[in-house]
Amino acid sequence: MRSWPGAPEPEVTNWAQGDVMTFDIELMATQLNAPGPKGLIATLEMDNKDQVTFQPIITDSMKGTLTYKTMGETFDYTFVGKGLQSSTDYSLIYYADPYPGNGGGGGGALIGTMMTDASGDVIKSDNIELNKDLPSSPDSNPGAKIWLVPSTRYNSGASSIIGWNPTEYLFEMQFITYDDTGV
Repeated sequence: MRSWPGAPEPEVTNWAQGDVMTFDIELMATQLNAPGPKGLIATLEMDNKDQVTFQPIITDSMKGTLTYKTMGETFDYTFVGKGLQSSTDYSLIYYADPYPGNGGGGGGALIGTMMTDASGDVIKSDNIELNKDLPSSPDSNPGAKIWLVPSTRYNSGASSIIGWNPTEYLFEMQFITYDDTGV
């Protein structure tokens, strides 16, 4: 580029014209509600949702993040929650359609229980033998729905929701898949 009218053009010699650059790039894009990746550690964002539109409520601090291994002998996970009810027991569940979440009998599962601190925050790491893949039959979804619900709203023996109080729940923002290599 000339710095003033009539200035000579800069010269470029051949030293820069023969360079070759090679690299690999790996991208993964998924649609909202698509099954998660297999064979690695994945992250699931969770949020509470509006009762009418079922869209995430972004004006509050109620959120959660589930980090988990997508395959293994046990379901290994870490859950971090913020803005929940203080000093409250919660259940992390696999919700298998249809309502009340047990897949018509035997589909859903309790993943873990935890208690929030006085600020409504929680961190829990654990591994559990689910003895099933996620999703599992008879759930016909392409992936599993993972919810965090107050433990008073969950019947672990029947793997089902008690009543319908979605303002108290955290819902998955996409389906997940998990391959239980022990079954």
